[in-house]
Amino acid sequence: MVVKLGKIFDSVNENFIFKDKSILQSNYTPETIPHRDKEIEQIAEILAPSLKGERTSNLFVYGKTGCISGESLVYTTNGWKKIKEVNPEIDLILSFDEITKKYEWSSFIFLKYQNQNQLLKIVLDNGFELVVTKDHPLMLSDLSWKKSDKLKEGQELVVGFDLPSLNKKEIPLAFARILGFAIADGSLNRRKRRIKDSKGYWYNSDKQRFRFFNEEQELLNLVQRDLLSLYECSPQIIYPKNRCTHVNVISQSICNSLVECGIPFGKKSAIVEVPSIILESSSVIQREFLNALFSCDGTVSQQTYQIEYYSNSKKLLQQVSFLLYQEGIFCKIREKKAKCNGKFFNSFRLYINGQENNKIPLQNRLL
Repeated sequence: MVVKLGKIFDSVNENFIFKDKSILQSNYTPETIPHRDKEIEQIAEILAPSLKGERTSNLFVYGKTGCISGESLVYTTNGWKKIKEVNPEIDLILSFDEITKKYEWSSFIFLKYQNQNQLLKIVLDNGFELVVTKDHPLMLSDLSWKKSDKLKEGQELVVGFDLPSLNKKEIPLAFARILGFAIADGSLNRRKRRIKDSKGYWYNSDKQRFRFFNEEQELLNLVQRDLLSLYECSPQIIYPKNRCTHVNVISQSICNSLVECGIPFGKKSAIVEVPSIILESSSVIQREFLNALFSCDGTVSQQTYQIEYYSNSKKLLQQVSFLLYQEGIFCKIREKKAKCNGKFFNSFRLYINGQENNKIPLQNRLL
């Protein structure tokens, strides 16, 4: 029996298989082909004689397009998103026009495929890391393109800086601050146990507690006010004799909302990241988050006015550096050996240096 494949595909709901089958046809022409201007010009020069009825040279186009890891963050009209989570129906990607030397927003389609080759990790001097296929083109400082496996140590790549924003996604400023405070000096604890009620019946008890440790009374008061404005709770400022002053509140709703944003219970220093709700929010929200973060763990050198932020999570600092570069603030990340209780471990330092950054205090610059 002969079966026509076309009818088989037509019988399947296209919403689940093909969004647009015309893309699979050989005569399909996309609206834009980013980062291929030079190649397009070369093809046009080869084919131009055909407009006069003349024979053209042979043209053979081959090769794969480069790709980056699906976990990589890209800058969209809706904030920083993992490239695998970009929605082409609502998101535009920021690109750079080599001719006008200006940023522009362009449509984007992420094609998923299984890469059989080993990915490359490219580490830049400022601490950025790129995970790409070996044939992925990258722009050099002279605005030329080079495949990632052809790069040499010491070559300079173009990095997005002082980026335009069309993002208007808002969350309460108080919640943006709480996220920053929780990452920097916060602690989530959870205790599960079985206890008896007044009638002698056993039941499961789940006690969840959020604490914020700091010696600055102004910050303690701010955290207390923010928690009161966001939740039905009773946060208290505790002044113990032998421990750090802290805000203490027992609340499942507070802890659950922080956990949903990626802040875990227990030890978090090495695994914490900038919450996606912050990465995808407007610049105003991101600045409030950064202000809270640096207000706790940020330091400023009295001699050099260099601003520093330490963390055991390299990923956190890399994501923070994306937000700083977006705002036009240069920064770098360096590895630092730290010692605690006689044991050495890897820590990381983000620092902001240079006269162009130090003319205005960081907090005022972000506000």
